[in-house]
This record gives sequence, C-alpha cells and structure tokens, in this order.
Amino acid sequence: MHGTGPWQQARRACQNFRLRTWIIDDLGPDPADPDWDPDVLAADTLAELSLDPAEAHALAQRWRELPHDRIGELRRQKNLTAHLATLVHHVRPGRVRDTLVRWTEVRRHLP
Repeated sequence: MHGTGPWQQARRACQNFRLRTWIIDDLGPDPADPDWDPDVLAADTLAELSLDPAEAHALAQRWRELPHDRIGELRRQKNLTAHLATLVHHVRPGRVRDTLVRWTEVRRHLP
C-alpha cells in the first residue's frame, strides 16, 4: 500500500510514469488521451521533480557531503527520471524536451 511519505509518493509516481512510458513506446501515443500523451507525461514528470537539472547536478557533484535527507532527495530525482531516456523520443521538440534531455544527462551523476 502506498503511504503519504516522500518515498511512497515517489514510488507511486515512478510506477505511473514507467507504465505510461511503456504504453506510449509499445502501443504508440494518443494525444486525445492525456494518460498516453507524451507531452502531458513530460509535464507531469517535470512537475513531480523538486529540483531543476542544474541544481541536481550541482548537488550530485558533492553528494557524499550532503545530509541523508538531501541524498534521499537526489535518489528520488534519479528514480523519477528513469523513464526519460525512452520518453524523450516521443516528446515534441521545444523547451520541455530540452529539459528532459538535460535530466537524462544529469541522471548519470546522481547517487
């Protein structure tokens, strides 16, 4: 069962994002249905993230020095962006897609 803590909320969001990405990638996007619209999923993902890519990258450079709660936040950001390498290919070019690409690059540096 999902709780209301940050880890439980992140796990629920991750599962939602991964399922939606899988459907979009395997069955194709459906812009008429927001659940299967890649641009809506991209926006939902970015709304769930508590950091921007530059901030996450800066923190990742010194993550071993951070308090446990900040390390946990970086881990949640990494988990919440696991689907982006696949999703980015379905998102229309523009600012949102550029942000997703930055997240895929930053993700490699997160703990």
